[in-house]
Amino acid sequence: MPDALPTLLRLAWTQRYRDPRRLVDVACEIERAAAGVPGPTAWAGLHQAWGWRFRGDPARAEACRVRAAETFEALVDPAGLAATRVLQAHGLWQAQQPAAALALVDGDAVEPPRDALERQVAHATRASILADLGRWDASMRERYAALHAARATQEPAAVGHALALLGGLQADYANLEDALRLTTEAEQACTAAGATHAGIVASMNRLNALVALGLHDEAVAVTQRMLALCERITPVQQEQAHIQFAWALVRAGQPAQAQALLDRSVELRRLGHLLEWTLTQAEIWNAQGRHAPARALCEDWLARQPAGINRESPAERLRLHQAAALACEALGDLAATVRYQREGQRLYEQMVGRSARAKRLTLEIEFELERERHARDEAERQRQAAVAERERLDALNRALEAASLAKSRFLAAASHDLRQPVHALALQVAALRAHLADDVQQDMAARIERCVGALGGMFNALLDLSRIDAGVVEPQRQPVPLPGLLAGLVEEQGPEAERRGLRLGLRLPAGAAAAPPTAQSDPALLERMLRNLLVNALKYTRRGGVLLSLRRHGRGRPGGGWRIEVWDTGIGIAAADQRRVFDEFYQAPAERPEPPDGPGLPPREAGLGLGLAIVQRLARLLDHPLALHSVAGRGTRLVLDLPACDGVRRAPRPAPAPLRLALRVAVIEDDLEVRAALRSLLLAWGCRVGDGPGATEALADLGEGPVDAVLADLRLAEGRDGLAEVAALRSRAGSPVPALVVTGDTAAAHLRALQASGLPWLAKPVQVDALHAWLAAVAVAPGASPGRAPPAG
Repeated sequence: MPDALPTLLRLAWTQRYRDPRRLVDVACEIERAAAGVPGPTAWAGLHQAWGWRFRGDPARAEACRVRAAETFEALVDPAGLAATRVLQAHGLWQAQQPAAALALVDGDAVEPPRDALERQVAHATRASILADLGRWDASMRERYAALHAARATQEPAAVGHALALLGGLQADYANLEDALRLTTEAEQACTAAGATHAGIVASMNRLNALVALGLHDEAVAVTQRMLALCERITPVQQEQAHIQFAWALVRAGQPAQAQALLDRSVELRRLGHLLEWTLTQAEIWNAQGRHAPARALCEDWLARQPAGINRESPAERLRLHQAAALACEALGDLAATVRYQREGQRLYEQMVGRSARAKRLTLEIEFELERERHARDEAERQRQAAVAERERLDALNRALEAASLAKSRFLAAASHDLRQPVHALALQVAALRAHLADDVQQDMAARIERCVGALGGMFNALLDLSRIDAGVVEPQRQPVPLPGLLAGLVEEQGPEAERRGLRLGLRLPAGAAAAPPTAQSDPALLERMLRNLLVNALKYTRRGGVLLSLRRHGRGRPGGGWRIEVWDTGIGIAAADQRRVFDEFYQAPAERPEPPDGPGLPPREAGLGLGLAIVQRLARLLDHPLALHSVAGRGTRLVLDLPACDGVRRAPRPAPAPLRLALRVAVIEDDLEVRAALRSLLLAWGCRVGDGPGATEALADLGEGPVDAVLADLRLAEGRDGLAEVAALRSRAGSPVPALVVTGDTAAAHLRALQASGLPWLAKPVQVDALHAWLAAVAVAPGASPGRAPPAG
């Protein structure tokens, strides 16, 4: 659709209120802009039809309407078809067929207009039809609906037109005060908007209210102003306008001028406003003393009206009887005078009742509209509050993300820097053991190793969390025999349970020995999860015990599954803390204090609050549902569901590692203390060592000869990269020398780069046994890089 079309289409809807004589011209502009596109061309035809109707040419209007309707039907355009039905109904109403007109625009099957301007036109048309059928209450509601739609358009001309028509209906209802208020407001709105046509409608309806209220001077002023605008009044309105001008002047005592205007209305007759003409003519003849023709005119009208069918309002019938009574009184027919006066009194009472009903209905509708406005305002307020809350939460999330990134950067930097001395200490202690013969010294070294191991465990918890969040943990799913795994964990944690004075039990399903239950999972990650759960249960249980249980789960489901439960009789977790215990670095308040009569928890055993966070992340990674059930003071049950599977893939038995290694090892490390400790340890294992801050220095220190293995730090001084140094060393060696990366880094980007390199790696502080095992594998199969080493911990 060309850019000009939406503007032209909106102009067409509003032109009917400003100057409907130009509507045909605007429709032609739309047709030219549409350039043959069916939809816009059909809308152009619809507005052309409205334009010809305003110009008083119903035949051309109907021809344009039919063409537009045919196009809309071919396009299956419900909105277009609804608009053409409104136009057709308007034509039937003007042809005095209101029942047929209402049938076109009434009922649930009629598609409601989508645009507010279209809705206003539809409501205004229905209101006119209903009023003609005597359904005044329904007509009043349609007028208010049209005003509501007009306000939604934010078009002052549309609002002025809707106010004018509503004021006119209030005048017909004999609710003259509201009629005058509404039409005055309409005049002001139309004047401000420059809406000539809507302003004329407003002034004509205001004139009716002024005459009915007896405000003759103002009515004459409006009449004089309107007479100066006669050329702008559409042909369809000309007849009725001159009748109203004549009524205003005869009531103001100017019967001669009134007669001239009434005669002009006959010349302009299009629709034939015969009742209004009859009333006004009778009043003029009475004012001129021509009572006999006045009486005859009134009685002729009353005689020609079918019994029980009077479309005119009580106010108009009252005028008719008042004119007849005045004529009969002047002619000396007292009996007829009394008869007409008595009927006039009845009509007056009916009009007063009708006016009171109109006021009540107006208050009722305005109350309903106010309630709807309040509901809309409240909905809008809630929407704005929701938007503000969403913006606040977005800002909070951004702040949290920034804080999380800052935390991750800090932890990465701190972890890397703190791991270096701990790593060096672990290597030095391992090298020192070979030089200690005294049992006391060996015991002291073992204690130091345990302390270093505790520090390493904390660092590795941070590393595990970072690896999972960075997406570099890739599950290796395979059949896992559960009884052996669970029994091994219970055996492993048995000494700790015994030290704490707790019972540690294992419950397996019947027949587990003959047919071991098997689950589909990653054995290493599953073992890590269950170890964390057991350690956590033992840590926070002061008396009683811990039970590791396995049972069948999901019977009847395809494949079924196994449920592992960790029960403890510990301190439990309060309901308010249960959702947060899986957050990193969070420890529930009940976990911290030491009981006055219990052994308590050594400070280093309280940990960092990462155990359950790691378990939850791994559970999501493996798609193993995890649930927690706990009662403060009574204990906790953690439940892990695993899918069952058949068959166990047995890992090949590793070759025994040699105790001493005869390897030429290049060590790339920028930290002097770590290099010295690693050199001492490797020499103790029988290796030839060359070390330095980069590949060049390490090779120079190693001297001539092949390189059997490379140990490289990931992050080196001056921004150098351990992966790049390994590549440089391999290039100089001319072979893919087996390489092991060691790192204290927890930054997600660095971990992903390490994962992508395909090199095996260990986390600082390195477990000496893991390092020895990797070198031993190189010694057993020289020239081939062994598989990826798992991180320590």
